[in-house]
Amino acid sequence: MALINSVSKAKDKIRRAPSVCFNQFNNPICWFGDTGYSHNGENRADSQSYIFTMGINPSWEEFAPNRFTNNAGISTLELIRECDEYFYPSRNPYTTWFSPYQTLLQKHIAGVGYEGQVKHRLIHVDLIPYASKPIWNELEDEDINAALNLIDFELIADLIDYCHPIAIFSFGGMDKKLKALKGLSQNPNPPFTFTLKKDEEKYPDTTNSRRFVVGEINLHGFVAPIVLSTLVLAYPPKAEIIIQHMDRLTSVLTNDFGVKF
Repeated sequence: MALINSVSKAKDKIRRAPSVCFNQFNNPICWFGDTGYSHNGENRADSQSYIFTMGINPSWEEFAPNRFTNNAGISTLELIRECDEYFYPSRNPYTTWFSPYQTLLQKHIAGVGYEGQVKHRLIHVDLIPYASKPIWNELEDEDINAALNLIDFELIADLIDYCHPIAIFSFGGMDKKLKALKGLSQNPNPPFTFTLKKDEEKYPDTTNSRRFVVGEINLHGFVAPIVLSTLVLAYPPKAEIIIQHMDRLTSVLTNDFGVKF
């Protein structure tokens, strides 16, 4: 399916959101960062390398002025343009979450970033492309269970198909994301397959234990390694633990999965 069709379906799906926490906003946030789609359409330029970061769902603060439009009448192409232009300074991007992770990745991968002229363009995508109010960590269990039905793997598959990311990094919420990805095996016609390759990596110190798993997403023969880590920079461990953890992540991707950063 073309990416524009998946975005259009995501727009329709929000009208049927099962929880009031998710239907306060009229549009999905399909991704953050310049895929180039708003300029090139389905004919993506192959010169740009992409790396994805993956979250659970966007913050309601993304609908602040100059960010995303809370207008049900917005066209699908205009919504795509808003997603592509998110990190433009004129769009007033909400960098509280993005900046620490961009800085973290820049310390370990040369030429990576969400904005500007970069070797590896960062694109952020959420499993659930719908903002909630309150934020995810403040939702009641019944709202979280309802929200898991809003995971949009078709949209993610088409975004992967369009960008062909060389790697995907997911920080925090590891168990829920891993359970969702494993659940694809129960789908008779999944948009892509997920295979767990490396599990139970632990790096404890006296107060922190950081774990990650590595899997592969296979989409019609295109394979993207995905790292799911327990590391959350909102509650940062000691600097040396972060460095050790990230050195290990990038080493595994380079040596075991052949990723060329």
